[in-house]
Amino acid sequence: ATSILIDGMNRAVGISIFTMLLVGTVEIVLHSISRTVARSVAAMSARKAEALVALMMVVVNTFLAHNTVTILATAAAARNLRERGGLSGMRVCQIVDIAGNTVMHMFPYMITTVLVMALARPDLKLYGVDSLNPVSVGFSNFHSWGLLACLAVVIGTGLWRGESPRKKDAANSAFAGQMV
Repeated sequence: ATSILIDGMNRAVGISIFTMLLVGTVEIVLHSISRTVARSVAAMSARKAEALVALMMVVVNTFLAHNTVTILATAAAARNLRERGGLSGMRVCQIVDIAGNTVMHMFPYMITTVLVMALARPDLKLYGVDSLNPVSVGFSNFHSWGLLACLAVVIGTGLWRGESPRKKDAANSAFAGQMV
């Protein structure tokens, strides 16, 4: 006879090993993509860099189904895109956070969607609902869909982007040249 803790730890070992192997595979793929982007584009627009960071986060999180692992696996590629686009680190961190954490609540196979279904099941009969399916739970999460829509608007319009570090350095260099 084992306890609930021992059973939980035994079940977690397999998924932990799978996640570590998956992160290694994703890191290899992202490193090659990041290298290709670095070779093909010396500098890119801030909007394109932001869009690529957000898209990368959504796609990788869709396959990994784990937001923390996704953020860790895509950090090097996001840093490379930040440098190429001349973005501030804070801006890229916010895009990574929003894009990585909202996807977790939208797709039917993500753990939070499955947990909502499982936790709501006993109370469904009280409200006259027979059952929930994971697709309806994911599509009904208006908060996550709204955050992704806001992220698309912010990236598309450049809202709150501010001055890029590249422009600041160029302005400071020009000002320093006039002072000499």
